[in-house]
Amino acid sequence: FMDAIRRVRTQGAAFQLNRACDAPPRFSACQAGETRIDYPPFIQIAPTMEYLNRAYDDAEPGWYSSRPSLIVTVPTCLEPALAPEGKHIVQIYGGHACYRLNEGSWLDERENFLKTVLNTVNEFAPGFCDGVISTQLLLPEDIESELNVPNGHINHGDMTIDQMFFKRPAAHYADYRSPIRGLYQCGASTHPGGGVSGVPGHNAAREVLRDLRRRSV
Repeated sequence: FMDAIRRVRTQGAAFQLNRACDAPPRFSACQAGETRIDYPPFIQIAPTMEYLNRAYDDAEPGWYSSRPSLIVTVPTCLEPALAPEGKHIVQIYGGHACYRLNEGSWLDERENFLKTVLNTVNEFAPGFCDGVISTQLLLPEDIESELNVPNGHINHGDMTIDQMFFKRPAAHYADYRSPIRGLYQCGASTHPGGGVSGVPGHNAAREVLRDLRRRSV
């Protein structure tokens, strides 16, 4: 089991940018008359397949995307109580930002990358860079350091066909049980993977209850 876990590929390439703002981003593509909402609480910046391919190709050699694919959420559009009155929280999740750069370091490139992300959002939501109260950028190294996630991989391992289904997290251990009696696993490293679905926890709880019933018989 330990040998299999050591072989799991986990090279983080996603980042998170959190901002406290005076106003939510105003996306040009979102017209209130058409959508019947003033501000979208969720939007993905990925206009074409060519855009997505280029974003990936930029980062594949060990760099970061010059125009990244981004998911922008504004939770305060739906729940204003999350911020002081009239203020907003904007969360930007995206890729690709390699765990380690082949040339240079994140220490040198951090500010340049931040500008790249902000300029990308600003292109689709003009004025987004104005009225900012505070900014927090979490690169894969930061995610690793703050959350103890190996290589800052938010899915706790690549979600590729050879690391999915009955092989997640390892062959013969995809039923949420571990080699230690009474110790169960859940979370993004188990089937069906990351994505904040709640399914791994639900399934693990189901197996715990099943074992308890067996032992009580």
